[in-house]
Amino acid sequence: MHTTKDLAWVGGLLEGEASFMIQKGCPKIGLQMTDLDTMERVAAILGVPVGSYVRKPKGKATYLPVWHLGVHGTRAISWMMTLYQFLGQRRQAKIRSIIEEWRESRMMPRAPHGQRFMAVCHPDRPRAADMLCNSCYMKRRRLRLRLGATADQLPLVLP
Repeated sequence: MHTTKDLAWVGGLLEGEASFMIQKGCPKIGLQMTDLDTMERVAAILGVPVGSYVRKPKGKATYLPVWHLGVHGTRAISWMMTLYQFLGQRRQAKIRSIIEEWRESRMMPRAPHGQRFMAVCHPDRPRAADMLCNSCYMKRRRLRLRLGATADQLPLVLP
């Protein structure tokens, strides 16, 4: 378990150094810096590995390796919500817009290892595609093929 002091420290670091984004419906927190000890501490708190690459611009052979880490998907959303109170107004507004876009996205999010997301149509069944259980998805797919309609032209849950 992390202390409030750890969370505040990570929030302050991410406020100044990280990028919060959403790409193709997948939320992401990205961080890059040349200080390995700081990156290892952040990675330990966030529960992600640290990667590295060497940046070698033309004419400069003395540049340090750049360490990077990324938190993706539902884990990124949960960290955004956890650290929200420690961030400034601009970052909070960005996080609100990311969460709103993520909620409206039709992309099927990945659940953390060993967990499943449940279908919108039948909350007792696991999701297959388009937020539907397998039987409702196949029913909708057959209807769409029969009518020649696109996915957006049919209601999400059929009667």
